[in-house]
Amino acid sequence: MPIVISASDLERLATLHVASVPDSIVTLLGARYARAFYRYISSSASELILLERSAQGVVQGVAVLSFEPATLSRRLFIHTPFLFYAFPACLGLARRLLAGRAASQSEAAVAKPTTELILLFVDARVRGQGLGAKLIARTTETLRSRNVQTFCVKTLAAEENRALDFYAANRFEKDGKVWEFGQEFQRFSRNTDP
Repeated sequence: MPIVISASDLERLATLHVASVPDSIVTLLGARYARAFYRYISSSASELILLERSAQGVVQGVAVLSFEPATLSRRLFIHTPFLFYAFPACLGLARRLLAGRAASQSEAAVAKPTTELILLFVDARVRGQGLGAKLIARTTETLRSRNVQTFCVKTLAAEENRALDFYAANRFEKDGKVWEFGQEFQRFSRNTDP
C-alpha cells in the first residue's frame, strides 16, 4: 500500500541512501535521482517503505520491500527519469556491467520467494543500536500480516560486508549467489514465522 512521504522525508531518504549505500545504482545516479526513486517507490502499489524515526521524527532507518522485484527495473525505467540521470553515469555503469557476468539460467530458474527486501539501511550515526533488527522485525510482521510466508534479500558477497553476518544473525539462511550489474551478491531467504 502506498504511503505519503513528505518533502522533508523525501530529501532525507535521498541523502541517507546516498550516504549509506554507496555502491547502489541509485547512488551512482545521484541525489536528484534518489529523490525520484523514493517518490516512485512510495507511490507504487508493488513496493512498501518502512521507516524508523528518531524521537524528533527524523528518518534514521529504512526498509524497502518489493512484491514484484522481477519487474522493478523496468518500472523504474518507465516511471522515473532514469535515462536523464543515467546518461552521465553510463561510463561507471558500463564498467560495472563489463566487469561481471549475468546470473546463470540455472539459478534464475530455481523457485525463489517473490517478495524481496531490496533495501535496508540505517544512518551511520545510530548503527549498532538495534534499528536494523527492529526494521527486520517490522518487515517480518508486515509480511506475515499480508500472508507472505517467505522473503529474500541480496547483499554484496564481499567478505568485509558486515551485512552478511547481520542477516545470518537475524534468521536469514543463505540461498545461493547471483551476479547483477557486474557484482556478486549473496542471496538470503527467511520465513515470516514468529
